[in-house]
Amino acid sequence: MAQVPRGAPFIDLLAPAGTAAQVTELQTRLDLVTGGGWRVIADDGTFETSSVPSQPLRGKLDRVWLYRTTPMAQGEDFQDAGSLALELALMSQAKVAAAGVYGLYAWGLVAFEDLRWLHGLLLLDWLYNPRLDELGEVVEAPEPETAAATVEKKLAVFQALWTPENAVELGKMIPPGAVQQVESHQVLSLLGPGGSFDPRYWQSLAMQLVLPAVRAHVAGGAPAPSMSGAPASPVPLAPPAAPAPPPPPSDGLTPLARAAKEARERAALAAEQGAAEPEEAEAPEGTPISWSQTSRGPVLFLPEDRYDPSLLRRLRSGSTNDLVRSERPDGSTLDGWMESGAPFVTEVPFASRLFLNDKPLHKSAFGDSPADAAGARTLVAHLPRVSRVRAVLVAPEGAPRARVLASSDVELSADEIRGVAGI
Repeated sequence: MAQVPRGAPFIDLLAPAGTAAQVTELQTRLDLVTGGGWRVIADDGTFETSSVPSQPLRGKLDRVWLYRTTPMAQGEDFQDAGSLALELALMSQAKVAAAGVYGLYAWGLVAFEDLRWLHGLLLLDWLYNPRLDELGEVVEAPEPETAAATVEKKLAVFQALWTPENAVELGKMIPPGAVQQVESHQVLSLLGPGGSFDPRYWQSLAMQLVLPAVRAHVAGGAPAPSMSGAPASPVPLAPPAAPAPPPPPSDGLTPLARAAKEARERAALAAEQGAAEPEEAEAPEGTPISWSQTSRGPVLFLPEDRYDPSLLRRLRSGSTNDLVRSERPDGSTLDGWMESGAPFVTEVPFASRLFLNDKPLHKSAFGDSPADAAGARTLVAHLPRVSRVRAVLVAPEGAPRARVLASSDVELSADEIRGVAGI
């Protein structure tokens, strides 16, 4: 059995036969996109005996798991995992890709080829829930010795309900706009405020959509009550946020100005103590980072293969130890950069790495945005774990695909964003 850390972000792929043989290529792509920390494993014959079985939905499809090697941190958002699930679904042409937290039978984002796969995933939630029986009723004290027999009874109901016709009816019960089309797949996002993961969203949705159909079937095939005209949405609302703690006394500085001040104080202290010059960082693999002067001050460019939120945080704290000497800015540039908000531009490999309205961004969204004087189309989105960004769709002449740039300074023009990126 694969040793997936309990509580770790986790993606479950059901993909066409032959996908499992490509785990090395998937791992390489995953390392490029995430910078490491995620693992890919194909079913070794034990996945269906884990805490997240997928039969009979899986059938003869290959099953591949992707998981982060570290558990979710308190308050951490789930947008990176959701965006990654969509990218992998599109890349592998998976029938369904579900992102959740290992150890929980619940999903925060599901990408699927058509509604029948989402319908089957919702039915699995009931099929393997020991607190629900084959009649769709709650079992107060499930008995382990009868669990296998109960699943067998449920299986017959599953097969009767999992039909293309019922999938169409399920689609009518999902609130308009909850499912988004992204290239070849549809996406259901159940992320909460700020991209948070809450298993209750999925579990509530599954129970509200599945249990009426199960009960109607066992009662003699009467149609399940439709929710299409119900006043309440089957997608639950986010629970009210806890009141924020009182802010600490202000020193009159913005966070970045405070970080710049602290960096200068550290540098002054090191000079007083005769600290040695920091060791030269090893030359990194990939494209060098660069600094540009714009109408709004210094801007850092992080190429796609060098983008790393941890590196960005260290730079914003005033430390350039991760950069080779040729990449380090002079002191006045670094101070000006930090004091102006530490703006940066980077390139993302897929538009879906960005989020718009808590859903992965699709390139088609740029078609609804106004063009600037140079004909570029931009929109404001969210770069997970970092900030709001102005995204620019760039299609260089002769290039095999359009490129997506993201600027943390949303006031920077598309022309200057392209210039910072050297396009």
